[in-house]
Amino acid sequence: MDFIEKVVINSVIVAVGFLLHQSGLEKEVVLAYVFLLGLDYITGLMASIKVKEDVTSDRMIRGGFYKLSLLFVLFGVGFFTKMVTMNPEVTQIFFFPILLMLGAGELFSLIANVHCLRTGERYKEQVVITDYVLGFIKKFIDKVSKNET
Repeated sequence: MDFIEKVVINSVIVAVGFLLHQSGLEKEVVLAYVFLLGLDYITGLMASIKVKEDVTSDRMIRGGFYKLSLLFVLFGVGFFTKMVTMNPEVTQIFFFPILLMLGAGELFSLIANVHCLRTGERYKEQVVITDYVLGFIKKFIDKVSKNET
């Protein structure tokens, strides 16, 4: 490994450590979520090979960035709850459902990938919980913005 690779790897490790520390998230929660993200990514790749879909580097990079963005959503929620400096009990009431939604979405995707590996049929997973919550937030924002004008 040359010097540049070591610098890049160490920079990523320092950045993740900084995010973990500053977000106030438990290390075990983040590691469990990263494990789910990685497992879902790998089983998704295996499922794509099983159903003979095109596995291109572009598609893999986009999938990796999508999983990385989900991780940043987790960090963003952690920063938000830390910024608002709410009572710790209120913070847990706010944070736990979002964490549950993110974890459930990954589990549903993982189950769909395992189903595809076993049957050879791609199940178009719809993460109903995530879609419902994001749709609700969008409708709420639209409603609030209409009331302000």
